[in-house]
Amino acid sequence: MKNENERPVNEELGHLDACNTGGMRTIPSSIDYVGFTVRHDQITRERLERLIGKQRGWQPSNPAFNYMFGKKLGNIGMYWGGQANTLHIEITGQGCRWLEETHNLKTWTDWATFLEEILVTGATFTRIDFAFDDYQHLVNYQSCLEAAVSGSVVGLQTYHVNIRGRTRNGYATGLGVTFGGILSNYRVRIYDKALQLKREGHWTRVEVQLRDEYASTLLKAFIKGGYEPIVCDLAARLSFRDKNPCDQKRSRWQVCSWWGEFLGGAIKHKIPIESSEKSEDQRQQALVKQWGKVIGELQSTPEGKKDLVRILKESEAKFHHHICSLEVPPPPRFGGLQGYLELQASVRQNMHPITIRARHLMRR
Repeated sequence: MKNENERPVNEELGHLDACNTGGMRTIPSSIDYVGFTVRHDQITRERLERLIGKQRGWQPSNPAFNYMFGKKLGNIGMYWGGQANTLHIEITGQGCRWLEETHNLKTWTDWATFLEEILVTGATFTRIDFAFDDYQHLVNYQSCLEAAVSGSVVGLQTYHVNIRGRTRNGYATGLGVTFGGILSNYRVRIYDKALQLKREGHWTRVEVQLRDEYASTLLKAFIKGGYEPIVCDLAARLSFRDKNPCDQKRSRWQVCSWWGEFLGGAIKHKIPIESSEKSEDQRQQALVKQWGKVIGELQSTPEGKKDLVRILKESEAKFHHHICSLEVPPPPRFGGLQGYLELQASVRQNMHPITIRARHLMRR
């Protein structure tokens, strides 16, 4: 079913693999981000340095992700020290393109072999992004956003709009919409890649962002079957529908023709996610890390800060620690977010440690 010869070429991305779903067409596909963690020792670190960089020299860099030491090789970062004796590697989209050139990763089978070599070291994948590109005017973020606003989305119904930077004239340099909760380990970003790279023509990217157990599980599916199972899983988790006023059940509405055609007639198949057993400390560390990412996004706007107060309340309720027994009023009634937090401080004696950390980061 795999068509390894039909591989579109793009100046920015280099060679793209093609996902043949057995349906109408192939989808230009690529891996656009890889992150993993492994138990750290000098032998493992040197082994990964050779595997990823071959004979090229890694350069010292600033540490990140709360690690003490760091190295970089272009757009690939390696960090270790201070995190339960682990080593973490992050490979950005540009780093993936570099690997394709230097390691001759021309097809999904080449990528699968490379990723298997990493797995042999005992690595746990914490993030992997699969990118699927549209050059045929089938998908655009405006249509996806309109479907979300009108309630015509089945699956990942939580969404938010991405606007990345503006020019002096006020025009956005990046536009898109993300489906999936801000703390979700499965998210789908649909954005204007041509606008991001200042290119002419139509280029929309549908990017599946996977973290933790979703990354580990779907990585195994990719190694066995390439991009096809990822697309079939996407078809099962997210779809855009044509509204049917005669039927109130959205799941029975017809899938939009443009979405079905973009997915190449993929057969829906949701891959069961393998749950990983974690200790309480590991769960708290993971959530604290996620809170940092949430706060980074929400702090940028006043509305985002209001959303953060709501998230704090919901998270405490989830852990059976309520902010207070009273109904929480709107923050502006208490002089904004700062005044609201100060007012509630006296009733937060039993606050969950994750929320304490989130509040500390928010007030920095």
